[in-house]
Parts: sequence; C-alpha cells; structure tokens
Amino acid sequence: MSNRETATNIVTFYRMIPECPAPQRADRSAGGMLPTRAFRYCDPVTTASAFGWYVFPPLAFSLQFDGTNVKWTFGTAQRWYSLGAAQFPDFASYFDEHAPDGLKGCSPPFITAFPEPGFVQIWSGLIARTKPGWSLLVRPVPNFPRSVQYELFEGIVETDSWFGPLFINLRL
Repeated sequence: MSNRETATNIVTFYRMIPECPAPQRADRSAGGMLPTRAFRYCDPVTTASAFGWYVFPPLAFSLQFDGTNVKWTFGTAQRWYSLGAAQFPDFASYFDEHAPDGLKGCSPPFITAFPEPGFVQIWSGLIARTKPGWSLLVRPVPNFPRSVQYELFEGIVETDSWFGPLFINLRL
C-alpha cells in the first residue's frame, strides 16, 4: 500500500489497490477538453478547471442497466455479472495479507449497486487524509462535458476525521 503526498501536504492519498492510478493534479484545460477560446481568455473557467485532483477507477469496466438491474463486466472477462457488491479482482486476499488482524475480512468493495435502481458506488482504490479542518469535495470534473448515460453525484468527505474509501456515487 503506497501513498502520495501533495506539495502542500493538505491532502495525502493512500493507494490501497496497487494497480490503481495515482491521482493527478487538475489542470487549467480540463484535461484538454476546454475550447481554445475559453482556455485563452476566460480566467474564471480555467481557474475552476484547475481546482483539485483527477481520481480514476483502478480498473476499466462497463455497466449495463435495464431499468431495474445493473450488470457489469471488466477487462478480459468473458461475461456480464449481476451487480450486488463486487471486489476488485484478487483484492480481498491482498487486503487480508496486509491488513491488521482486526481488519482482515473487511476489504471494501470496488463497485456496489444500491437498492435504488440504477444507483452505483465506485471505489477509486484510494483512501485520503487531509489536514485538520479540511475536507474533500468529490464531484465531476468542472467544465467537462457530461455524459447523458450517467450522472455523478457530489459529496463532501470529512477526510480530516474519517479514514476510509474514497468513492463516487452515480446514477445510470
């Protein structure tokens, strides 16, 4: 399990899943998606776009939603799986090898379907800790085109006092 401290040490990211990509500092171009004119002439847009970090899931996957149930598949899997709660491949055994005795068997799921139809929670593979008095705002990338296939929810995680999985909720 590795970590990445930021330059100002306001936030430290801990990589729990070794394969997960490290967080990337947000940039003024919104990942290259801002129109050139906005990038060149609109300081409020570029400032908002540069706020925060980009966090990615540790695994490429696909979701299917039929209006009632969610199915998922990943990587080279040969079929679709009904989604309740699913572990990142081989993570439960990795977690148990590295966790203290009191936490063995408690690995967080990678992806979970909520009881409400079409709602899903995805874990980044990261845990974050912030300085006292600081929290993390989890949200979609500002000024980035949204998908019509899913909607990301925003939330504030009190990472100065809660040390747990950094995830995002979405609605299909």
